[in-house]
Amino acid sequence: MTMRTRTRSAIMTLLLLAPARPGVCEEDPLRPLFELTPANWKEATEEKILFIRFQAPWCGHCKRMHRAWESLMKEYAGSGTKVIADVDCAGAGRPLCETHEVRGFPTLTVGSTRKRRSKCAL
Repeated sequence: MTMRTRTRSAIMTLLLLAPARPGVCEEDPLRPLFELTPANWKEATEEKILFIRFQAPWCGHCKRMHRAWESLMKEYAGSGTKVIADVDCAGAGRPLCETHEVRGFPTLTVGSTRKRRSKCAL
């Protein structure tokens, strides 16, 4: 056996015999910080400025933008007036995607549910 083969064998043996650490691979790294569903839509979006990404877990573009989107969600997580969130169109958010007529992924929308109270003075 060559040195390279012995090294590979040793590494494979260590990997096979190493105890599994529970929880290390269980968490989905693409799971959003804040996901909107029909159950939490009204409460989460009422009187807020919205920036929402309608996405599907299998979408390559959605996967590539995940880190930047996650960073943006973290930055605005404590805001009382702004919501940066995900809607999973392949999961619990499917009815929201149908309501908002999402046809491709990712679909980014900006809007507001705030009620206009007065006209702006110039």
